[in-house]
Amino acid sequence: MNKFQLFGAVCLSAALLSGCGSSQGSQSSDSASQSGGSESASSSAPMDYSFALSPEKQLQVMADHVQDWQVADEWDWWGYTVADLDQDDRLELIVCQIQGTGSYTSNAIWQVNADGSGLSQVKTQDSCQPVFQPDDFQGTPTSAIRAYQNQSDGVYTYILTDSNKDGAAHYYESKRAVSLKDGAVKGFFLGYRNTEYDENGQEQVTYEDAQAQAIPQADYDQIEQRYFGDLQRCTATLAWLDCVPGTQLAGNGLADQLAECWQSFTLAADS
Repeated sequence: MNKFQLFGAVCLSAALLSGCGSSQGSQSSDSASQSGGSESASSSAPMDYSFALSPEKQLQVMADHVQDWQVADEWDWWGYTVADLDQDDRLELIVCQIQGTGSYTSNAIWQVNADGSGLSQVKTQDSCQPVFQPDDFQGTPTSAIRAYQNQSDGVYTYILTDSNKDGAAHYYESKRAVSLKDGAVKGFFLGYRNTEYDENGQEQVTYEDAQAQAIPQADYDQIEQRYFGDLQRCTATLAWLDCVPGTQLAGNGLADQLAECWQSFTLAADS
């Protein structure tokens, strides 16, 4: 019997003795000591999570399986970061690529399997893909992302902005809300900003809500308030490991590099 089977047997026995209404009250000291890089937006979440593997062990599994998640096309910009988007102690490895003259962004999100045997890719919604990407590409790329916590169920929703170019005269931006829950990322669009340039170089900017109805800029700038204004507002910070060639990515130091990203991740309630 391996340690995970033994752990499961012990937990099952404890559950039968204490009844179905009991819940786990504390994290392991290993997990707690390693998760200092992440702050919860609320100390009174409705559920107490504790993933079986410590962050340190999860980072090592990620490093050991680099061939699963490293980007294949190393051009324009690519980067990697580690977060705990849903605050369940099961870390997410986020892979970002920005490609082409239109600056199209794509993400893949990975998590360590419960038994530590490898990685699984998190399901995402084709109609509203997550677009985690740096705000600043200079030096150490970072992201500061607005989030909202529903304190009744503990779910965090992240407000993401994606900008693209459609030729030299048309730029468009979308705002979307995404959340990670039950092992899947789902979301919906909030609004759009469209910028057009005429033959004289004059700029015209228009704004729309998710129903393609025209709205003023002030409404677009705060459109997430329409949906999440009564929830706890938070800020998430991510630090990216950027543009490292695959030939240099694998190695004994990869787990440490991922650990630096994880230790830089924060999620805290706005004051």
